Amino acid sequence: MTVNGNTRSMRQHIQRSLGDDFVEPPASVLSAMPNDDNEDDEGEEFQPKAASRGGRGTATPGRGRGRPSRTGRKTSGTVNQTDEDEMETSSVTMSIGNNTTYVGAAQSEEKGYFHHLLAGKTNIQVLVDQWIDSYQANRDEALIELMQFFLDSSGCKGKLTQTMYLKMEHVDMLRAMTEHFDEDTSEYPIIMSGLQYKKFRSSFSEFVVLLIKQASYSIIYDQYMIDNLVTLLTALSDSPVRAFRHTGTLAVLKVMTALVDIALTISIQKDQCQRQYEAERQKSSARRAADRLDTLTTKRKELEGNENEIKSFMNFIFKGVFIHRYRDIVPDIRCLCMSELGEWMKSYPMVFLDDIYLKYIGWTLYDKVGDCRLRCLLALIPLFQTTDLVGKLELFTNRFKDRIVQMTVDCEYEVAVQAIKLLTAILNQNTAFIHLLVQFFIESELHEHATYLVDSMWDQHPMMKDWECMTDILLEAPDQEEDPLDDQHENCLIEIMVCCVREAATGEYPIGRGQPNRKLTMKEQKQKEDDKKVLTDHFIGTLPPLLNKYIADADKLLNLLQIPLHFNYEVYTTTRRERDLDAYLNALSDIVQRHTTAEIFDAVSKCFECVCDVSFTLSNRAIAHRGNIIDKILANFNAAMGIFEEMDEADEDDLYPLLLNLRKLDAFHQCHDLGNTDLWDKIHLLFKAAIDNEDMSPEIVDKCFGIANRSLLWGLYQLDMQFDKDLLKKLVKRSRKLCALCQKLMLHANTQICHYAYSTLCDLLISMSPHLVDKNPDYQVLAIEINENLIQALLTFLNTYVFFAEEPKNQDEQAKIEILHKKRNLLAAYCKLIVHNVLPIQAATNILKYYVKFSNDFGDIIKNTFTRARDISKIHTAKTMAYSLMAVYKDCVAARDAAQETAGNDETINIDLSPLRELARRFNLSFGLDMAKQREALAALHRECIRFALTPLFRHDDPSQPGPNLLFLEVLPEFASKLLKPDKKAIYDHVDKLVHNATIEGDTWQPLINYRRILNDEPGGGHGPKTRASTATRGRKRAAPQDDDNSRL
Repeated sequence: MTVNGNTRSMRQHIQRSLGDDFVEPPASVLSAMPNDDNEDDEGEEFQPKAASRGGRGTATPGRGRGRPSRTGRKTSGTVNQTDEDEMETSSVTMSIGNNTTYVGAAQSEEKGYFHHLLAGKTNIQVLVDQWIDSYQANRDEALIELMQFFLDSSGCKGKLTQTMYLKMEHVDMLRAMTEHFDEDTSEYPIIMSGLQYKKFRSSFSEFVVLLIKQASYSIIYDQYMIDNLVTLLTALSDSPVRAFRHTGTLAVLKVMTALVDIALTISIQKDQCQRQYEAERQKSSARRAADRLDTLTTKRKELEGNENEIKSFMNFIFKGVFIHRYRDIVPDIRCLCMSELGEWMKSYPMVFLDDIYLKYIGWTLYDKVGDCRLRCLLALIPLFQTTDLVGKLELFTNRFKDRIVQMTVDCEYEVAVQAIKLLTAILNQNTAFIHLLVQFFIESELHEHATYLVDSMWDQHPMMKDWECMTDILLEAPDQEEDPLDDQHENCLIEIMVCCVREAATGEYPIGRGQPNRKLTMKEQKQKEDDKKVLTDHFIGTLPPLLNKYIADADKLLNLLQIPLHFNYEVYTTTRRERDLDAYLNALSDIVQRHTTAEIFDAVSKCFECVCDVSFTLSNRAIAHRGNIIDKILANFNAAMGIFEEMDEADEDDLYPLLLNLRKLDAFHQCHDLGNTDLWDKIHLLFKAAIDNEDMSPEIVDKCFGIANRSLLWGLYQLDMQFDKDLLKKLVKRSRKLCALCQKLMLHANTQICHYAYSTLCDLLISMSPHLVDKNPDYQVLAIEINENLIQALLTFLNTYVFFAEEPKNQDEQAKIEILHKKRNLLAAYCKLIVHNVLPIQAATNILKYYVKFSNDFGDIIKNTFTRARDISKIHTAKTMAYSLMAVYKDCVAARDAAQETAGNDETINIDLSPLRELARRFNLSFGLDMAKQREALAALHRECIRFALTPLFRHDDPSQPGPNLLFLEVLPEFASKLLKPDKKAIYDHVDKLVHNATIEGDTWQPLINYRRILNDEPGGGHGPKTRASTATRGRKRAAPQDDDNSRL
């Protein structure tokens, strides 16, 4: 064998191409995983340090002392591969023969480590101990022996001398050693066949690992041994000679494996030391050992230093060897890299089970050589079988799951088998996660709404978007080893799945989490659209089977019918899934026929609303299905009405067909215009029956109200689309009839019917409000006249059923909450009329007066009402507050009179104004701190209150006593603090004008005296003798009050 004179130094000058067996993964896969190519190209330079003996340099990670490294390269440099034939012809000319072996008996008397391991007669531990003793005696000779061992293991017959070791760089030594290969064979020990060489390879790996682990107790941190060893092995692994490269790669990866175990041990020791330190530090000073903390601190720092040094070598080997050899031209080397990487991930997942390292396994899944693909699968299977590690494999699973699925039909039988095992492990983990999530949701009982659980897990686990796994659990029969889901678990899983679909399709947070009405970023908007397409593509095939499977279970259907509301329906067209669309529409039709609850009909109606959207290409199919359903409902309704008209008396069973079809009509009428179908006359007939019959079914009346109200709304929609005078007249006539019917039925003996009538009337007043004129002046005739009788009817209803409703005794908490919720809805319906300026703001007087009394139940609604009313008119809102205060004052007086009447003349009952003062305090706080913005409103409030308090100024039966309302002035000081000085002066003058020259004396006039003093910014109140109020001092400086006239203002 001769060395070609053009052979150039390692890594710097050798230009190689990738082997034909290696295939780059798709660009989408490459871009999906974290990439550290920049780190490889721009990482730190691992310069050698100066060895202890002069002039000797070694490559040491992270050290910059001494002359440049033997290899003369950066570890992050790019190493290009070459084809096997190109390497062996351009760099090394080698004659090939046959039948050469390395049996120990055939060798000379050499007894090196290679021959001991090959013979297999010496214990490996003994060999390791011998080498360490040799190193401690003479480290240079020991390293020469170790280097000779690696050269011998490569099949090289050259002998490394001390002179070569001292004076030659590793690259030059390897170049010289290439001349000493046996020309009769191309094989080398670690790839040769036979039991002896198979054992040798195992012994070789064990020797390297054991040597490094044994050295970790003494010599590995001497900054010499490991530096020189790693430098030599790195040069070997980069050699163009396959024997050197393969042997060096195997050795250096085994060194890495040993370093991983050492790093893990140090990490455990460091954690134990930290716990001991914390335990010692928490002891009292009397029990604490004086030097214990210092000892532990020193030990911890030493462990941290050792750990950092070991990790620097690991980083050096990974970047200097692995990232170049994992795509080597030799398949065995690529397989070796994948196998060892899998071992590192199992041993030290805290570091290596990361996407930075996982991507190399993912990319090698595309290797052309089946054995390389197999090693990747074998490395992944134990990782996915370990539950604790699955969480770190989420991104890898998402990016490479499709490739693993493709490998189940791999041309290599064993690869296909292992791919199926890997998919089974992945599915088991995903299925197990879903089962655990459902079980947690059931057992935790933290919240009954799954949306909060889903939101908590959304950014933490990609399984929340694994629709396939969820639907498979619901649709497929469980294995014999698995227990089938019971009804509760199925309900919870469906609810969780629907919440996942909603969050993926909308990107919205649940109520109470995150910023409300948050605007999505461009990235979030794109992610939302992508998720919507993915979930649509999956569910258009799986939703019909789910609906058919659970068609008899209303609770499950209600959840499942939420999914189509988030579809991207164009996916039906782009993927040519017309059959799936027909299956979905048929399932909806079956649900309408088989179910009887209004909730199900509402859900189906909303589904049809989405799929019948004219922007959807295939909407004609859905519209035809919807038309058939509505025709059947109308036919059944007309038949039921015919029977109803012929009956003199009817019980619930007789009315059930009528009620069932009314439910369906009401549900579809909410989302769909029933066209030319005119149901008004039949509905009006049912209204008359309800007025005449106290036992009429409340639900029938409710559905009639819904149909009648929505027929008016659809009529308005038709008017907006195309104006028609005849239709306008019809709407005016029917809206007036419906308003009159609502007022009549609000007095019905059945409470539920009263509630339905009240709610319908409020909705009708909103839809037929005077604001319709803003759309079209011709709509003015549609506006319902708001009169005092109408307002009083609404207030009477609120007093009867909201503020002073009789509540049943012995109610549980849940029933109380439901009743309160209904009351809040009723009150909100009235307040909505004020907020939307349908009723005058003054109509809120009898609502605001309950602000304090019902603060816990309705305080937020009432506060929002007068806050929104201020946007309409601050002055009218302030006056309405004054009227509310007057109403509360009258209630206080009435309560005092009733108490006085009960007590008789023997005891004088004083009026209790505490409710009035508290309401005034709450109103005052609502004005805020910006007095300039509220000055007109506050002045209006004061004027209204003064007018009420001073009218009349004197009692009719005793002109010397103040009027009955003077005590009301005690509430006004609450608002005086927010008045500006000019406004105080104006109000003071206004009070002075009303009082004229009247004489005020005694305690009965004290509210007026105090109020005037406050307006005049005078301190104190107090009582005074006879005083005459005069306006004669206006326009000139007022004299200081005298002692004998301290009540003059």
